[in-house]
Amino acid sequence: DIYLSLIVLVLSSCSSSPELVQIRLKLDDSSRQWIYLCHWDGNQNIVVDSARTSSRGKAKLQLHTNSPDLYAITVDKMEFPIVLVANPGDRIAISGSIYNHSVIGSKESAEVKSFQNKLNDYRVQLRRLRQQLPDSINSSTSDSIAKRINLKIDSLKNGLANVSASYVRSNLFALSSILVLTANIDETEVLPYASNRALFIKSDSCLNSVYADKPVVKSFRNYIYSREKFFSIEKGSVDFKPGDYIPPVSFNLVDGRTVSIPGLWAKLILIDFWANWCDNCKNQLHNFKPINNEFAKKGLQIIQVAADFNPDSLHAITVRDSLSWMHMAEENPYHSQLFKSLGVIKLPTNFLIDRWGRIVATNIYGDSLTSTLHSFLDVKVVKPRVVVDSTKAVTTVQ
Repeated sequence: DIYLSLIVLVLSSCSSSPELVQIRLKLDDSSRQWIYLCHWDGNQNIVVDSARTSSRGKAKLQLHTNSPDLYAITVDKMEFPIVLVANPGDRIAISGSIYNHSVIGSKESAEVKSFQNKLNDYRVQLRRLRQQLPDSINSSTSDSIAKRINLKIDSLKNGLANVSASYVRSNLFALSSILVLTANIDETEVLPYASNRALFIKSDSCLNSVYADKPVVKSFRNYIYSREKFFSIEKGSVDFKPGDYIPPVSFNLVDGRTVSIPGLWAKLILIDFWANWCDNCKNQLHNFKPINNEFAKKGLQIIQVAADFNPDSLHAITVRDSLSWMHMAEENPYHSQLFKSLGVIKLPTNFLIDRWGRIVATNIYGDSLTSTLHSFLDVKVVKPRVVVDSTKAVTTVQ
């Protein structure tokens, strides 16, 4: 059996005790600069080594591992342009610049870099094609140009998807497949889950057969689980955009109240869908308390809908942690009329709406959410200007 042979091959690379991995760097654009080697567990990068480059951009990093794992190298701990799949005993050499480099000594790391290059080439070509699109298609000539360019864009997109899917099918037991399967360009999936579902599930099964305890593989399985939750409703989902009106909806809150939209008196309403098993959701949760503290008095009402949660358990948590905004628990999200009505097919998802249900923004978080709330809810007091007309002895207020 070919898969059994592959499992044996992969397991043979997993030694019983950690082995040293050495990484030599020569980065032309990073002289006398601190660089950091981080281990990626699927949710965050954890620094495992650091070094200061010489005047010629040279440095050495090292780690110990007893099985293949994902690592990244960064200079600012914000962007991670150098991605590595390190195997026990690897001697890896990286040369070039931080964003344009070559990797030798690690076949899978070199393949990851090749995929990064394909993504970058796609971005450049996509930007060029979009710049050629006419500002309007009111004439037959401009309409013809737009159709021709859009066909090129679709061809470009399909080509990248085909290359990506082919790589995963040939590397089902490779950790690098996780990077390819979850790649995004401008928040658009390179391999849309709905049309590549079988490949996602097959890769997950293969990876768990050899790396079940590895955090990055567990995180990938959670990702699969979250997408499967909503796969059944994805086909018939509604794609809402700013300016659209959501349908009338009701929320059965964990404190026993029921509220409806329209009908809830607030200047703006933030409806946020989340789940305890959704890592990205948990990363956002801590932001809601300061947002509520600042904007509730200005007219914001937050309604959080927790998927796969028992109402009593969620209510106890909201009381314990003083989460004073509105909360609803949806125990069966994939059978939920609320999720279906609002087209919720992934988590986290949110809608910022006015009191009549008109959408102001969707999937808005962090600084973007805060600045939008400021622009809509900060009251600007304009003092009246008194104008005295000396010729008529009349005082007016403008």
